[in-house]
Order: sequence, then C-alpha cells, then structure tokens
Amino acid sequence: MAETVKKPGTGEKLSPALRAVRDMPLHLSEEDYKRAMQGNVLTREISEDAFLRIAKSFIAVLEGHKKLTDFVIPNNMLNELARILNRRVLAESPNLPRFQEAMAELRSKFSTLK
Repeated sequence: MAETVKKPGTGEKLSPALRAVRDMPLHLSEEDYKRAMQGNVLTREISEDAFLRIAKSFIAVLEGHKKLTDFVIPNNMLNELARILNRRVLAESPNLPRFQEAMAELRSKFSTLK
C-alpha cells in the first residue's frame, strides 16, 4: 500500500493503480485527440484518452512534476473524471476497474483542495 502524503506535490509513492494509469499509453496523439473531440462520436478509445490525460496530470502533481496551480480547479477536474467514467462506451472497457480505483484515490487526495 502506498504511503499517504499530507500535501500533493511532495514526490508521493504511488499505489499500483495510480502507477498503472500513469504508465498506460494514450490511444491518440494530441492532434488526433483534439480533432476527435470536435466530433460528435465518443468511442471507448477517446473516452479512455480523456480520462488518462486528466488523471496523468493529477498523478504528475502527486509525483512533484507539476504544480497544483496548473489546474484550473481540482474539484472541477475530479468531476470531469467522474463524468468520463460514467460514459456508456466505457462500460465494457477492461480498464474501467483500474480507472475507478485510480479515481477513488485521486478524489481522496485532491477533493479537499479548492
């Protein structure tokens, strides 16, 4: 089990779920992702990338690679992660349990921050 850090950004040791999410490759390049997000179709790959891009930013804060000020408002980003996980296209994703576990950890670490 990972140790708990009182303040994000202090080089926290990550849990297996957060390490797995951090290490997951994205399906789309930045350019392809932006183009896909302009369309009206949300595929499993697009939804997984949406989750991973936000979650990896939170993880970078935990590891000390990013500052919390890089986020607009952490709670809004946590809510966006929750909305992504509720997309119908992710219901059959083999990554969904890992995403849910990572989401619970991120919420516990960041939800009290404004």
